[in-house]
Order: sequence, then C-alpha cells, then structure tokens
Amino acid sequence: MSVTVQQLQNLVGGKWVDAVDGGIAEIINPATGETIAEVPQGTPADVNRAVEEATKAGHERRESTRAGRAAV
Repeated sequence: MSVTVQQLQNLVGGKWVDAVDGGIAEIINPATGETIAEVPQGTPADVNRAVEEATKAGHERRESTRAGRAAV
C-alpha cells in the first residue's frame, strides 16, 4: 500500500513558510516504518523569525481600536 506523504509548513506571520535553512524532518509511522509527512526542521533562526512576526503583530494589535480588535 502506497502512502501519500504530506508536505507541511510552519504558519508564521499569517503565511505558510518552510524552514529558514530549508531543512526537512520526516515523520515516520512507527507501525509501518513508512514516511507519512515531511515537516520543516526548525532552528533558532525559525524561532527568531516567529518571535519577530509575533512582536510585530502585537504592536499592530496594540495600536488598533477595541472595535477593530473585536472585528478580527
């Protein structure tokens, strides 16, 4: 039986992105030994990118009105 390998990305700043350095980790089904997914292999650079985007979003949210935040 052939398994379709899912290729997943990280959600950072509202966008789906690969790892900064392009690294990929395989997710293995322990029952069959087959690869079932490939995911970005995160590094400190990926964490830094996510923190920068979250900080930026926090500043934007803080500057918006209550009504604007409620609408989101």
